Amino acid sequence: MSEHRTWDENRSPQWKYLFQKEAQSKRKTRKDLDKEIRDKQQEEQEEYSRLTKFGKSSHPANRIRKKSKNTRKVSKEELKAKLKASADVRKSQAELNKLFKD
Repeated sequence: MSEHRTWDENRSPQWKYLFQKEAQSKRKTRKDLDKEIRDKQQEEQEEYSRLTKFGKSSHPANRIRKKSKNTRKVSKEELKAKLKASADVRKSQAELNKLFKD
């Protein structure tokens, strides 16, 4: 006689129930993972759209500063006087260095 099975245990109602429960849990975890991925992508998209508007970054470090109108805090005469004073200081420093070297 052959040892051919007439009944497969995997086809029993108990096994069908267990396989069905396992498949549901796998689908649920896959569904949860997909949802987490979609949520993360949406958050990244919102963050990107918040930082970027119409092709320009709205981040304070990336903003282009507007040039002020030609307003000087120091007049040309004061600048010349400061340059002359700094030149005088350099000359006196050079003279002192010469004296100390000799």
